[in-house]
Amino acid sequence: MIKVCDDFENRCGIPNVLGALDCTLIKIASPGGDTAERFRSRKSTFALNVQTLSDVELSIRNLVVRWPGSTHDSTILDHSYLRAHLEVDLQEKYVVLGDSGYPLRSYLMTPFLNPANIHQRRFNTAQILGRNVVERQYGVWKRRFRCIDSKLRCRLDNAQKIIIATAVLHNIAIGKGDNYAAADDYEDDDVDSINYDQTNGGVARRNAIVAARFTF
Repeated sequence: MIKVCDDFENRCGIPNVLGALDCTLIKIASPGGDTAERFRSRKSTFALNVQTLSDVELSIRNLVVRWPGSTHDSTILDHSYLRAHLEVDLQEKYVVLGDSGYPLRSYLMTPFLNPANIHQRRFNTAQILGRNVVERQYGVWKRRFRCIDSKLRCRLDNAQKIIIATAVLHNIAIGKGDNYAAADDYEDDDVDSINYDQTNGGVARRNAIVAARFTF
């Protein structure tokens, strides 16, 4: 955990970061039945919306593969073990970085939607630099395993197992120093809607980070 935080602080200057959070759509065959349309994503394809948390080395540190493609990213986080772990177990000591589709929380740092000064703009630049490792993670993961970059033409439960298996193999490859993927492998960051929700604790923590790290 200490190494992960140090890596992020060295990369973007934001302290106590446990990872960059996002979701990616992985296309599947229609699961059929009465709930099939729940799996139709905003891109009009059947998919699973898969949540991951990336470290700077692009390892997958959290994986959730059970949600239909129509589910909003923030809903997946709200119902995840990761949220409970950050809120309760870690007592909000650490943060993760998310895009503007997520709400601002004391444990979830999102960018300023309308930065009012140069200090907030500096924070946004740093936050994006830290956050884009998860976009790189998706590019690397999907390039390494083309099956999850195209379409999984199998039963839903098997599709979920394949996604989990490729994530495990991806982490093994990262751990062994496999530099298979180029550094500029990115998945497009597609924010489907802006989330204006924020808590007082989230606002206070982000302001404190700006004051401590980005007012030079």
